[in-house]
Amino acid sequence: MKPNYSRRDFIELIARTGVLYAAAPWFSPLFAWANQDLGFDAFVVSDGPTVQPDPDWKGFAQGDMLATPSGASIWDLKFNSIKKFDLSFLAHKFQQNPKRPNQLVGPGKRIRRMAVCDLKAGTVKDFEPPAGVTLFGHGFFDATGKHFYATAFDHQKGLGVILKYTTDAFKLVSTSPSYGLYPHDAQVIPELGATVCAVLNVGALEGGKSRYPFDQKTNTKTSVAVIDYSDGKLLREIFVPNMTGGLAHYVRVNGSQIFAVGAGRTGGKTDVPSAALINLQTGVAENFQALPDFSQVQGEANNPIYIPDRNSIMINSYTSYDLIEIGLKEKKIINRLTVADVASHLYLGAGQMLLTKNKADTPMLGINLQKKNSEFGVNDGKGKSPMIAKGSSSHISPIYLAPKASST
Repeated sequence: MKPNYSRRDFIELIARTGVLYAAAPWFSPLFAWANQDLGFDAFVVSDGPTVQPDPDWKGFAQGDMLATPSGASIWDLKFNSIKKFDLSFLAHKFQQNPKRPNQLVGPGKRIRRMAVCDLKAGTVKDFEPPAGVTLFGHGFFDATGKHFYATAFDHQKGLGVILKYTTDAFKLVSTSPSYGLYPHDAQVIPELGATVCAVLNVGALEGGKSRYPFDQKTNTKTSVAVIDYSDGKLLREIFVPNMTGGLAHYVRVNGSQIFAVGAGRTGGKTDVPSAALINLQTGVAENFQALPDFSQVQGEANNPIYIPDRNSIMINSYTSYDLIEIGLKEKKIINRLTVADVASHLYLGAGQMLLTKNKADTPMLGINLQKKNSEFGVNDGKGKSPMIAKGSSSHISPIYLAPKASST
């Protein structure tokens, strides 16, 4: 949701953060989106050291797997550095409060920490879930901005949960079920109702019982739970036919349609990743994992981005570092790029992609899809490239710059 702020507010933000927009021409090749309404005018990159995977999830229950000092940097679309935060862990994906846009929340993934950043004050506070509960890196605000809902796993109950927090003091209000195991991505779906969300449960319940510890080799079910988060009621549960592996991330496509991706059957590097186009309204799910040319993709698929002017989905593979563009109309791979160490990507309109890498001391990179996937450097017009100091996380979070809170 776009926060309400005036042009004067924006100028005040620039003055406060010390970022001066020069009248000189801007020489970045990414000027094509300058006059487009992309739904955001800045982005957040979580910056931390690359962490080795935990295939047996031995550190999962302890919640300290990713407790490594990291950071978060905020950039505008001219690649001026707006603000930086020091974090005690690697935040997975940030969300912006729609009514108090100075507030950003970044839960950790498979960790017991959540960062709440104040853009105006420049402060960060960490919050922890209840004992025995581990966060999964995702969440959402309600329309009032007064509550934040985070996906998590309750180790004592062996069930996925959704934690509801107040956004003034971040006090836990309630805990409701996610109706599955290891809930990951969760977003509000307003087309289905003002208080309806969709949650990807990487593992499904079997006969009301969970499998724990997690066994990726036998986990062949993944569920999408459509939930009224105001009362925790399950409205619909969707299973993707013949899906092997689990879905973790999704992007909204058109209305109540989503495109979801995740790991393969065993989570291994040679598995064909999971992918599906799902209609949350009808419950119809189309398994893209079964498409003939999708078998060429290996490893976990991540970070789906919808490209509306191409009616396509861009994903990346953790294993081969491929960027894979899937045509929704064609129902096949229509474009493929190999970029070393790619961690995440963000679509900026006019065929332009922004990439971050999981390698330390590397600049962000631009890719022009309309010019045969040509690469070009990203800079702020003064020859300075935005750098990834320690290594990017798997998500770039688009936001609106917000100098002061909008009215509720």
